[in-house]
Amino acid sequence: MRADEVAGLGKLAGAALSGGTKRIAEFHTGIAERVFYQLQRRMGPAAAPARVVHDGIAGGTYAVGEPASTRVRGRPAWPRPDRPGTTAAWPTTRTGG
Repeated sequence: MRADEVAGLGKLAGAALSGGTKRIAEFHTGIAERVFYQLQRRMGPAAAPARVVHDGIAGGTYAVGEPASTRVRGRPAWPRPDRPGTTAAWPTTRTGG
């Protein structure tokens, strides 16, 4: 596998992870909104603290998860031997078939 192929694969994986994180966050938000709407109808203002805690935790989690998934884009999983000062070698074994 050539270095440009490895870089391309890293970009593709990063894009897939990034898109997946966004979709999961949207799906989670949709479910949470329905649940908290029903809680508010049944419990009134007493449901507000649970939503504040939930939204804070979920928002913080997705805020951290999204940038982390985009940082891996285009970076190989191992050091590149063709860069100056790098002593690593490309893997020589194949796994998975």
